[in-house]
Amino acid sequence: MKIGFYLDNSKHMNVDYSDPHKGNPGIGGTQYMFWTISYYLMELFSEFEVILFAQYTERLPSNIESVKVNDILDAINKSKIMCVDIFVFGGPEKDKKVFDCIDKLKLKSIMWSHCYEDYKSLNNAAKCEYLIKNICVGKEQYDRLRDHDIFIKSKYIFNALDLSIYENYAQKNNEKQNIVCYMGAITPYKGFHVIAKCWKEIVKKVPSAKLYVIGSGKLYNKKSSMGNFGIAEESYEKKFIKYLLDKNGKILDSVKFFGVLGGNEKLKIISEAKVGIANPIGTSETFCLVATEFQAVGVPVVSKNKYGLLDTVRNGQTGYLINNNTEFIDRIVELLIDNDTNKRYSEESKWFIKHNFDIYEICNEWKNTILNIFNNDNRNIVNLKSNNYYNDLKWLRELNRNIRIKFKFIPSILCYKFIFDKFKEKIKSIFKYC
Repeated sequence: MKIGFYLDNSKHMNVDYSDPHKGNPGIGGTQYMFWTISYYLMELFSEFEVILFAQYTERLPSNIESVKVNDILDAINKSKIMCVDIFVFGGPEKDKKVFDCIDKLKLKSIMWSHCYEDYKSLNNAAKCEYLIKNICVGKEQYDRLRDHDIFIKSKYIFNALDLSIYENYAQKNNEKQNIVCYMGAITPYKGFHVIAKCWKEIVKKVPSAKLYVIGSGKLYNKKSSMGNFGIAEESYEKKFIKYLLDKNGKILDSVKFFGVLGGNEKLKIISEAKVGIANPIGTSETFCLVATEFQAVGVPVVSKNKYGLLDTVRNGQTGYLINNNTEFIDRIVELLIDNDTNKRYSEESKWFIKHNFDIYEICNEWKNTILNIFNNDNRNIVNLKSNNYYNDLKWLRELNRNIRIKFKFIPSILCYKFIFDKFKEKIKSIFKYC
């Protein structure tokens, strides 16, 4: 059986993808998971012939077939020519031409949605006959779709880690310095400005505290133009840098920027931390791979009490999910000075990751899903058991789902959000020129 994966690496020309067993080489979570899952499926299951379609193929693993393509439409057409049985691509996909092409070529496909979907893209996906599955990366993301027509095609499969890469890096907590580590892109949607704004207050309470920063504004796009300090794009860097400067305009001694790191170098640094910071605003997180990486090496996480973090961090067990900046500061300080709590959360973190996000278990879920599609067994077990009804208007989506059972013409909450966002953009554009 031939399985095609479209890896969009157009913005990562020089990244070394040759060995997934070394972990993330310093790319975003979406690219990392497409590269990793495709490779492990090929390695674990002899019945699968995996083909990677990508813009840059020169540095992909030598033992997996790779095909150079210009874009996703090129990948779809080449998949059909090569008799691919199931084609996997990233979502949400906003271009209707993609779904039209899939139907025209009758190519069974899976949309693997790593980012939050919008109303129009989901409508196109729901209507696409040969889009057999929409796979979400988390339960909270999946729950968000419960009142949309795409829900019947959807399921969730968590992202995963090869824990053998991480197990040698867990350090004893009583040997650690008071290091707080932020890891991720330094962009507005990843919330670095929150830890920057709070940092001096944290140092007041824990004078020995240090902030290690792994990532940059170039994590997702190596061609981005940077600000004066080379940390993030200019407009965003200006927003947060003032909180991290001393009286002479230099970076505080307690703060160290490492840039984009991957592999052993990254794991060594994050394992030295007492506290891991993963997107403190949570807004863009359907899963948050960063949170799982910290916990895999026994580092408790502090992040936002929303969205995908509700799947990947256990509040009060493997870290803290916070609601405001005051709580953010207090929880970081607590984990720095209370070694007993830190040690307990560290052990819970490793157990939690092992029993929920192990790549070998997750690959079995992928295998079963692919085989069901190949055998035309597309029965979807709708999972409505839920909690966290306060998150992302879930209570309203559930109410709307029940209404739509009788009144199909009622739109999903995503439709109302789409209209509201368009209205907001219009208002902003009006006031911009006033």
